[in-house]
Amino acid sequence: MPDRFQGVWPMSDPQTPEPDRIEAVFRNGSVTVVGVIVGFSLTFLTAWASNPLPWSLYDLYGIVPLVAGTGMQGSTPWAP
Repeated sequence: MPDRFQGVWPMSDPQTPEPDRIEAVFRNGSVTVVGVIVGFSLTFLTAWASNPLPWSLYDLYGIVPLVAGTGMQGSTPWAP
């Protein structure tokens, strides 16, 4: 009778390396840094948006990358 688990290794197999874990202190520091950078980016965008000068089409060349970058920065705490 053939073995049903042929070719399947148990979870405790020594050949499978355990992934490196990030220490809690390092993770907390990283989250703090991301928070500071996102805060700066949002403050910069707020100051630019409250500028009394009228907006033009050329402002999109600067605002689109800033908004995209701020969105990516804001999503980094949930990245794997």
